[in-house]
Amino acid sequence: MIRYADKNKKNETEELKRLFNVCFPGEESFCRWFFEKCFEAENTLVDVENGVLRGAAMELLYNIKGIGDVTYLYAVGTFPQFRGRGICGNIIKKSQENDRLRGRAASVLIPGDKFLFDFYRRLGYRESSFVTERKFTASENRDDLNLGECRAADLVRVYNENLKSGRYILRSEEYFERQTQMFKKFGGGLSGLYCKNRLLGYCFYSFEKGKIFFDEIIGEEKEALAGKILKKFGLNEGFGREPGKGQALGMAYFYGESFEFYMNLMYN
Repeated sequence: MIRYADKNKKNETEELKRLFNVCFPGEESFCRWFFEKCFEAENTLVDVENGVLRGAAMELLYNIKGIGDVTYLYAVGTFPQFRGRGICGNIIKKSQENDRLRGRAASVLIPGDKFLFDFYRRLGYRESSFVTERKFTASENRDDLNLGECRAADLVRVYNENLKSGRYILRSEEYFERQTQMFKKFGGGLSGLYCKNRLLGYCFYSFEKGKIFFDEIIGEEKEALAGKILKKFGLNEGFGREPGKGQALGMAYFYGESFEFYMNLMYN
């Protein structure tokens, strides 16, 4: 049976947490945070047989400018002993049926590993969202520009201004507040680049094994922004993602006309 999870069944929620940690090992602290802050049972499809949870997928609602409402499939997974039976595929097909009934434009997702692109292609998904990944250095210095904290309203403005010519996931102030909280909680951060009192650009960053990764860098003077962050932490270089058409990041299954769009910072 494929149905939506029951928020009144505590054991089911605990099994969903266990499934998350089995499918995404090493993310236990993030799992606790996500289930506390973001999880909604009524938006989580589960496959249950004889009372045993076998697999699940979370449906998060987003809107893409110029396209409409879409379902973002997140934390799609099956317990190892049930893999190879088409369970994930059936859950995704059920989600797509629900999308059509709701009038949504597409089902979108970000594969957790490169090999999963082939899996989702077999289900009809195609690469539709791209980013440019490149190296930044600490070489550039601009005394007239400064790092600072960011207000959510300013982040929305910079994001919209820099992506206005294309299609992209719409973001609210609440979205940016939650992302900021998440990055800071797990050892990363957010920095904005200011000229006097005006925010020119921003960067969400994280660390892994002593290296810095700019998960999303957007706005004017990106090299100066990255350079100042690198100098702040005594680093010479870092790699980061910005909107572009270099590398496929996300995939989509459109129910009508297909488009390319920008999607990032989706708990990926």
